[in-house]
Parts: sequence; C-alpha cells; structure tokens
Amino acid sequence: MKQIRQQEILALIRQESYISTEALASHFKVSAQTIRRDLDELEQQGIVNKMYGGASLVGGEIQDSNLSFFGFLPSTEYVKEKEAICNRAIDYVNNGDTVALDVGSTTRLLAQGLNQKENLVIITKDLLLASALYNHPTNRVYIIGGFMGASGTTSGDFIREFLETVSKIDIFFMSTNGVTVAEGFTNDYAGIETYRAYFLPLAMKRVALADHTKFGNVGFYRTCALTDVDHIITDSAVDRKIVEDMRMAGADVIITE
Repeated sequence: MKQIRQQEILALIRQESYISTEALASHFKVSAQTIRRDLDELEQQGIVNKMYGGASLVGGEIQDSNLSFFGFLPSTEYVKEKEAICNRAIDYVNNGDTVALDVGSTTRLLAQGLNQKENLVIITKDLLLASALYNHPTNRVYIIGGFMGASGTTSGDFIREFLETVSKIDIFFMSTNGVTVAEGFTNDYAGIETYRAYFLPLAMKRVALADHTKFGNVGFYRTCALTDVDHIITDSAVDRKIVEDMRMAGADVIITE
C-alpha cells in the first residue's frame, strides 16, 4: 500500500512539478506525518527534494521557486494537428453554453477559439487556460480546485464540492494520454481520472480531444470506456485501422483534414 501511494505521489509531483504536503495528505486521506515519511523515503532514494512544506522532483524542470504559471509554456509538439482538432471542436460550442475544459496542451489551444463565442460559462482547473479567457466581455470563467502547481493547474477536494452545486454542463472537452478499444481512455497521472469522473456524468455532451499519438497507447490509470464519450476528435495522421476498430466498437471518431 505504501509503495503504491509513493508511486502515485511521484506521478502527482511529475504533473505539478511541486506539490505541498498538505495537498498530498488531503488527496490520499492520510495524515501529514504519513506523507512526510513517504517524502523522506523518496528523498533518500534521490528521487525528490523536500522543500517549502512539500516536494519537487530532483532535476525537475522548475528550478526557480518564483516562476509563476504565467511562465509555463504549453507543449509545442504537433501544434498544427492540435489546432486542426480545436478548429473542429469549437463547432460543438454554442453561444450561452456551459463548457468544462480538461487540462492539457490541446485544451489550452481550444481556449483561444472559445473567445470567438459569447455568453459562455467556462469551468476549468487550468489557470493558464483561464488567463486566456478571463477578460472576455461576456464570458464567465470559474476556477476550481485548491492548491496551485507550478504547471498552472489546481488540485484538491474543492473540485467535488464545487461540482456538487452545478446542475449541468453543456459540453465537456476531455484530454487523454491514451485511448484503445479494450481499455478505453487512460492517463499516467494519479488523480486526473477522479475529477474527470465528476465532469462526465454532468455533461450533456462529452468530446475527447486526442491527437494521433494517443491512439493505441495505454496509461496506468483508467478514466472511462471508449463509448462513455459522444465524440472523439483526432487529426489526419491517425492510424486508420485503429479508428476502424473503434468505430466498430461504437465510437464516433472524427478525423480532421
């Protein structure tokens, strides 16, 4: 049990670059003392650095503790493919919709397109994404979560508490690290499947954004089945045999050109 928790702690630190002891204790529902012991062991193994009431990865990308999330650069891989996905995804959004956005480089690109729409209510845990949307004259942006990681995303139980007060979401744009027929949607980071599980049943429409590199990959954590989303949007470089298998299994896969 301890070994599994420590592996999940490492996954969270990789996701956030730095995370506090308090946030980890809340996430695992254990005492801060238990988390400190875990971090002590991981530090002794040379994997993490204990610092500022939490921990960061040894040799991690965030070296300057004063670096804010505004200095975090989204991934520059497959930008054209992701832009094509976003251009198609924006067609599913109507003025006045309530839109939930997952974390990820593709959804950060999608945020730029949402500024073309009016009177949206946008829900996200990604502060960098929100910073591209907050000054729109008619759209409203809600940040959910608690502790802010260096990558610009939040984590904590406030997500559940906030969403318990929400009646419905018109559309949820979901990211993924992997998608296959057998395993459905998966990811490599602890905790992500938890907040996605809050969004999925609330959303009237669920759209997965996945570039071609995600097809055929299987992450450590399972998010949901292939047919638990209404549409999967991908780019033209996707393996057509995998797409054919997914369509045979009942998935609506949309390929952008």
